[in-house]
Amino acid sequence: MQNQTLYEKIERFEFPANFHKRLCRENSWSPAQGRAVIDEYRRFLYLAMVSPQPVTPSEAVDQAWHLHLIHTRSYWEDLCMNTLPRPLHHGPTAGGKQEDEKFENWYERTKAFYAAELNQAPPPAIWPASEIRFNPNQRLRWLDSTRHWIIPKPNWQSALPSVLPFLLLSSAAPVLLAMVFVTAFFLIFGLIKAATKSQQSQKNKGNGDASSGGCSSFTSSGSGDCGGGDSGCGGGGCGGGGGCGGGD
Repeated sequence: MQNQTLYEKIERFEFPANFHKRLCRENSWSPAQGRAVIDEYRRFLYLAMVSPQPVTPSEAVDQAWHLHLIHTRSYWEDLCMNTLPRPLHHGPTAGGKQEDEKFENWYERTKAFYAAELNQAPPPAIWPASEIRFNPNQRLRWLDSTRHWIIPKPNWQSALPSVLPFLLLSSAAPVLLAMVFVTAFFLIFGLIKAATKSQQSQKNKGNGDASSGGCSSFTSSGSGDCGGGDSGCGGGGCGGGGGCGGGD
């Protein structure tokens, strides 16, 4: 290690009271993750001071750096003026392929210098490989986790066999919905038609009872009229050729 005194001085540096809590909240980190990132931020500060070439932080370390920069008194006065031997400015990329390649080279060089200067490899959980650190498909956003669910996207190559049946079912949903609607329509129509027919039958039966006194529409050819006395329509009913009563 080139400067043990500087390293220990950075290790003793005190961040603002709410620094750790806010860093964890804004990045959805556990307290242990937040402390680990702050430790790596300290080491990055040391490397930036003793490295003969520019250094590039990991994404997590850069988040700690960004947050520290907005605490202007802590960063510019307590850190740069009273702790480090010189100011440390943040230089973001100007964009473009050439800039991407430059910072990717600096990042790899920083990790190699980390291992040589601190006699240990940078932890991959905080210092990932370049293809992860500079993934062009990354779209990092600061979200309010009290209003949004943060759910990792699945690996479709491994998840497709299990979700394929649901995808097929969802694609056939409009057809199935139309079939259900048509079936329900004809079922309701059939029920209404049957109910209407039943009501008409009851009405016709009621009209027949009123005109014949409760028997059939024809009269007996025998001696007695239908319905007289207490004979009525006996247990045999009003048959096709018989009278209402029991005599000739």
